[in-house]
Amino acid sequence: MKRSEKILSWLAAGILFVGYAQSVWPADITPNQLEALERNPDPETFGASDEGLKAISRFQVKPGFNVSLVAAEPMLGNPVAFAIDNQGVFYTSETYRYRSSVLDIRNYMSWLEDDLALRTVDDRLAMLRKYLGGKADDLATETEVIRRIVDTNQDGIADSSEIFADGFNSILDGIASGILPHGKKVYFTNIPGLWMLRDGDGDGYPEYREELSHGYGVRFSLTGHDLHGLIIGPDGRLYFSCGDRGSNVISREGNVLAVPDEGAVFRCELDGSHLELFATGLRNPQELAFDEFGNLFTGDNDSDQGDRERLVYIMEGSDSGWRVGYQHNPLGNGGPWNTELLWKPHFEGQAAYLLPPIANIDNGPSGLVYNYGTGLPPEYDGAFLVCHFNGDTSRSGITAYRIEPKGAGFSMIENTGANGRPIYDQIVWNCLPTDVDFGPDGALYWTDWNQGWPKSNKGRIYRLSHDDALHQPIVAETHAILRAGFDNLTEERLVELLGHTNMKVRLGAQWELADRGHPSLRTLRKVAYGGANLHARIHAIWAVGQIARKTPYILSDFLALKNAAEPEILVQLARIIGDAGYEIGFHTLESMVFEGNPRVQSIAAVALGKLKQPEAISCLAELITRNSSSDPWLRHAAIMGLAGSASSQLITRYLEEGASPSLQLGFVVALRKQKSPELAAFMNRQNIDPLVLAEAARAINDVPIPEAMPDLARILKRAEWISEFAPLNKSAANESDLAFRSKVEPTLIRGINAAYRVGSPENAADLAKLAASSKVRSSLRVAALEALRDWSIAGVTSARRDRVVGIFRPILTSTDPVTEIKSRPTSPANEALVASAPEIFQSNNDAVILAAAQAAGRLKSKSLAPALVSLVENSGLNGSTGQPLWRHFIRLEDPSLSWLCVMPSKPQTVPSRKRLCASNHRSMRDRPSP
Repeated sequence: MKRSEKILSWLAAGILFVGYAQSVWPADITPNQLEALERNPDPETFGASDEGLKAISRFQVKPGFNVSLVAAEPMLGNPVAFAIDNQGVFYTSETYRYRSSVLDIRNYMSWLEDDLALRTVDDRLAMLRKYLGGKADDLATETEVIRRIVDTNQDGIADSSEIFADGFNSILDGIASGILPHGKKVYFTNIPGLWMLRDGDGDGYPEYREELSHGYGVRFSLTGHDLHGLIIGPDGRLYFSCGDRGSNVISREGNVLAVPDEGAVFRCELDGSHLELFATGLRNPQELAFDEFGNLFTGDNDSDQGDRERLVYIMEGSDSGWRVGYQHNPLGNGGPWNTELLWKPHFEGQAAYLLPPIANIDNGPSGLVYNYGTGLPPEYDGAFLVCHFNGDTSRSGITAYRIEPKGAGFSMIENTGANGRPIYDQIVWNCLPTDVDFGPDGALYWTDWNQGWPKSNKGRIYRLSHDDALHQPIVAETHAILRAGFDNLTEERLVELLGHTNMKVRLGAQWELADRGHPSLRTLRKVAYGGANLHARIHAIWAVGQIARKTPYILSDFLALKNAAEPEILVQLARIIGDAGYEIGFHTLESMVFEGNPRVQSIAAVALGKLKQPEAISCLAELITRNSSSDPWLRHAAIMGLAGSASSQLITRYLEEGASPSLQLGFVVALRKQKSPELAAFMNRQNIDPLVLAEAARAINDVPIPEAMPDLARILKRAEWISEFAPLNKSAANESDLAFRSKVEPTLIRGINAAYRVGSPENAADLAKLAASSKVRSSLRVAALEALRDWSIAGVTSARRDRVVGIFRPILTSTDPVTEIKSRPTSPANEALVASAPEIFQSNNDAVILAAAQAAGRLKSKSLAPALVSLVENSGLNGSTGQPLWRHFIRLEDPSLSWLCVMPSKPQTVPSRKRLCASNHRSMRDRPSP
């Protein structure tokens, strides 16, 4: 097959056709029509049966463990999440709106552009009214439910089930995805709000409910990307997560927390005050868990585009890299999420703005819990238990993962089989768990969906016990302590419990001492300084930190802890200094950055940023230099310190052009966090490290930073120089590909996007010159031609979205930055393409030639007709394989191409060709084919 014929056969297969490649999900309904489903205002569950008991026989349970059924339908249905209070009462968060009243954009793809454009939950309501009119009210029929389930006679089988709360059925309501009892209060997450319900009299029904914050779920996105993950941290604050349905919330203090295009983790005080954005860049982190040293973790889900799920250590201020625009990306297949391997664990050359995952894990992480310390065998000490929900019992279950410190972060502890693949500890398999938690009795419980993805109106709670472990005396002791509570314990007894084996007990004692306030300080100081039990000392410091957030001056009595021999004591001291904003602790933190181990340094560096003292820049710069980009967690911490301490002007002045690449890289990310236009200077630096240049390009385009966009666009003038950092070398394809992904493509694909967005004649010329260069990889040359092809903006698929990140970002006028450009003249693009056409058409690259033909057709570049005729004549193109290319030629509306409509071809293609010619070029004059 001739090269030109191969080009056409590719086009016939739909490759490289007009428009962008997208992951288009089949629509189940027509636009402007709500799917016709029965929506029942009364939550329904199936009747009683023995299905739940029979299902146990199919479970694959690790030897030594036993499973029993605690509750099943009709006592509960469609359980998304659950929690167990210290009395052993189950609270389930159940969905009846799932897939019927909570819409999934994959079923309404004609709404995608509008969905991505949404910035607030009010915008979502307006869009529903726009498309559905009065039918939108149907979405206010079904309600989500909180259910209270009790085993009143303590025989291991629940015998009471009552609806604790419902009425979560507004048009905007999402899926009931998070539940957490704490004392007389129950916290509940359900888009668009974080709720607190109080049962003050203990009758099992809340007499008071309050929406603590509102504004979560600005768009539909994908089903289940909701508000979830409720947990109280060791600092006594409430933490929770939201998937990439996005958030735009105003705190009680008037702060706007806007992350409409990514998933995030939030925290606030237990009364809802002082709401903060803790971490960003997540896709769908359904559950959160703290370990015994105050570190936060989650399992984040993949996008079904070849990427993998991730176990993530969530450091404060971290960005995990995901944006909602990667799901249906204009570049196709996840865009940079896949091409730049943003989802992979750390590797040299990976994007520096994100904090990579600890490891890639099995599919569908949902529930997550840390082993509190009693109830499981010793080999599970420090383990995380993760639910893997895959919609099919044969591929779902609960797995134990173990991690260990690695620098300032963590790595997975993996056992490998004979084939070298990791072997993880599947405690129970062949079930369909949505959530997992420990009861006060030390057993592990999980909620089971039953089977499949749709709601079945069934649900179970199972108990997983290890008889040998549960018979240990410490388990019964723990159970008794938790059931009795902490309110009436003496200070002496609370201090004893700070060192208990069980983490829940330790936290309960700590929170009670913190609630008692200043009278506890003397005792807490004694434990923090002189206790023999490391856990007791840590919890005493955390209690002090809770008090210090209201009265920071009390920390003056604790600064001498910096001389402690145990690194974890220094870590927790740094935490509470930063959280209290205790400026007098500056030099204490500074000494930790200089002298501590990586973990101590990382927490101290983050804390320094909270004190906002510019003189911190010196020690943080040295930390970055010494780290030399080897530890991404330590680098992130130093960047957080920099971004919080120093102005962008000070950072830029401090950074001389001769600074090390690792220092430049860290400073670039700090400027990114500040959204600083100072980043433009990096586009113009000579001999800049390619990873630094790529990071600056990511910041300017992805944040974005409009003031620096023209400088990013001009980077195309150096396209050939940048391309030299990843020369084509077939003998070392893998290494070359990684260099391209890290050092070349991130810069140039964003430079192409910037040139398209800025849209000057100079930018068009730079795009065409890049397309003509044989020293630049074909994928980038094609991208440049596609930018020229779509120059007019009008009628272009995804024109209102960023071509790289994929999020809603229309092109605005330079004179009025709120006015959107709907269309613009094609003459700059046409002239640039014509000028570079000889080199482009002489290219020995099929994809580039085809992209040029597409651009010529869209731009109606009539002067290119002779060159195109020559291309066809010399290649002898005819037959059915030519049909896709005719469309581009005929768009030129040039009479010299009319022979294409009557050239010899296979008989079966003549009618379709004539129809195409008639519809696209009715005015052409026929002439004999050459």
